Amino acid sequence: MLLEVARKAKADDPLKAEGEVIYIAGLLLEVAHQAEAAP
Repeated sequence: MLLEVARKAKADDPLKAEGEVIYIAGLLLEVAHQAEAAP
């Protein structure tokens, strides 16, 4: 699903797509850290 979004965005605007992928990856890392911190 994430790759589909990236592929679609890339077709529209490669630079914007790259930024979106980095942003989504950052959100995933944030969620992972919160899950780790949870007791």
